[in-house]
Amino acid sequence: MLLRENKKKDNRALGLIQQVLDDVILSKFSNVESSKKAWDTLESCYQGLSKVKNVKLENLRRDFKNLKMIDNKIVDEFMTQVMSLGNRLRQYSEDLSNKRRINKVLQSFPMKFESIVVSLQEFKDTSQIQIEELTSSLIAYESRMSRYGDRMLENAFKTQSQFNRGGDKGRSSNT
Repeated sequence: MLLRENKKKDNRALGLIQQVLDDVILSKFSNVESSKKAWDTLESCYQGLSKVKNVKLENLRRDFKNLKMIDNKIVDEFMTQVMSLGNRLRQYSEDLSNKRRINKVLQSFPMKFESIVVSLQEFKDTSQIQIEELTSSLIAYESRMSRYGDRMLENAFKTQSQFNRGGDKGRSSNT
């Protein structure tokens, strides 16, 4: 009686697994007779064997380490990329802490975001800030920057170059 019940449960589980599979993938399950074998087949199809899993994990770690925001990308796209990489790492049992994501984001922005990055690092406890809060602050800053266009950045560089050329002529040269 117990054997029959277990077989019934196994058949139900196998049926549920097969119901959610795409037709292309379902063909791999034609000879599978138990839910355990179906699950193992699914696992090997999607996560691969241990070596393949480790290679994928290392590639994701490398991608996260090398992640940088390029100048012409918008904040929302970059943050989506960061979150996506974090989610893919989580699929392979490697969870990125919020602090690690925040630090990576702050280190990855181009020069035009330097003022907001410094402000956030100086005036916020980055170990307590949530990724969503950081994202909204960066998007708001980006929006303000786009309102002024490149004039603000050009003026900052102009001021810096004047300073470097001795624009502070009011000082005495005897000091």
